[in-house]
Amino acid sequence: MNLHLNINRVAFTMLAGLSTLVLSIVSAGQSATSFHLREGLYVAGGGHCEDTPNAGILVWDGKGLSGAHASKCLTKQLQRQGNSFEIQTTCSALGDGTPTKPDVETDTLVIHSQSSFTLVKRSAGDRGTQRLRYQWSCASM
Repeated sequence: MNLHLNINRVAFTMLAGLSTLVLSIVSAGQSATSFHLREGLYVAGGGHCEDTPNAGILVWDGKGLSGAHASKCLTKQLQRQGNSFEIQTTCSALGDGTPTKPDVETDTLVIHSQSSFTLVKRSAGDRGTQRLRYQWSCASM
């Protein structure tokens, strides 16, 4: 009878460990892709991709937000409150694709729809907090 109890205890411990592992994997998988944004170019202030300066454009490729001066970016969710996400974006290349030391920024992303969001940059140099609304403009240039 003791052998039967020990086998049950071992089986229960293994199942508990496996369920914790599965939950960790599912949570990790959601962190980079839970924003449900349409992939493509987003333009600040409602402009169009053809006539907006590079500084006013962000690209969402389904994995990360990148701009004119950064690429190979991964954006992950740190916290969520409704449609507002605290995000961390790590970019490992310059805008032209040249590898560089990874740059990490923590910002707030407020999603209005699949094609519109506001990005709140906490530290925009001497300008303090910067809040820009972006609208999907085109799939690619």
